[in-house]
Amino acid sequence: MNRFIKQLAIGFFCIAIPITSWSAAWIDGLEGSVGDFKLSRNGQLVAVKIFLMLEEGDCIDVVHSGSTLWIASDNPSIPRKAVSYENPPYCLKSEDIGRARGLGSNLVAWIGGWLTDRVTTQARAVVSTVARGEEMQYISLPLASLGGLKMVAGRRPMYLAWEGGCPPYSVRVVTEDGHGVLMHQQGIQESRFTSAPMFFRPGRYRIEIGDKDENVKQALEVVESGAMPSPPSELQATKGSDDMQALLKAAALASHGSGWAFEAYQIASELGDHYQPARVLRESIEQGDMPPRMPQ
Repeated sequence: MNRFIKQLAIGFFCIAIPITSWSAAWIDGLEGSVGDFKLSRNGQLVAVKIFLMLEEGDCIDVVHSGSTLWIASDNPSIPRKAVSYENPPYCLKSEDIGRARGLGSNLVAWIGGWLTDRVTTQARAVVSTVARGEEMQYISLPLASLGGLKMVAGRRPMYLAWEGGCPPYSVRVVTEDGHGVLMHQQGIQESRFTSAPMFFRPGRYRIEIGDKDENVKQALEVVESGAMPSPPSELQATKGSDDMQALLKAAALASHGSGWAFEAYQIASELGDHYQPARVLRESIEQGDMPPRMPQ
């Protein structure tokens, strides 16, 4: 993970973290739909969802070919484990858990449920483009649908996605007055773009996305890290892998509104496609589908 974003995300959770606040094992991703998995606990079926805490004796059966469930632990000596259709039902042992189960956060369970509702068996159609000759779809930025775009200052790449228009695209990032050009990239063939690292000072910028027919401009506000909203208190008390903590931080920001979904999108994008919960969050934000405000 990019050093800047990783430090920012993990630092978000470094306040008063009790050692026993998190279960030692949980469901860390679902490649497939929830109906592809059966979880049995003490003879009873338990609804499967992302970030569900697991217990010794839980048995997981994958009933659909091509589907995979991931188990992660906060014990660094226990590797992340894939349970797939090709495997027999997998029952968690004491060595999978590592230590006694603690109390999990209701907010973690809530965002896990929100992510699970958005899991599909195929990659979602994130961006829409049209071929020349078809009805024109104007370029739009669902990322900015809740209060514009806001991100934290520093040297970092910028992740961006939009809808509509026709490739090739161009992307420019300039200062608000248009005199300072941080980046100008042409010939972009996809509606998702990652820039080279740029140094963003606090201030106002403008993102310009164009094709041969139009040029859309969107304001970007860059602020110091101290201006980020404080995390919900329950999130400060969670404990998990670095990827999980960064994902929780991104989800909390995306739910806040006021342009912070763009910073959340940067964090989720930096986590990469390998971490399915982050991919689901990223693709949802790209479409303007933001988590509602987290319950307090």
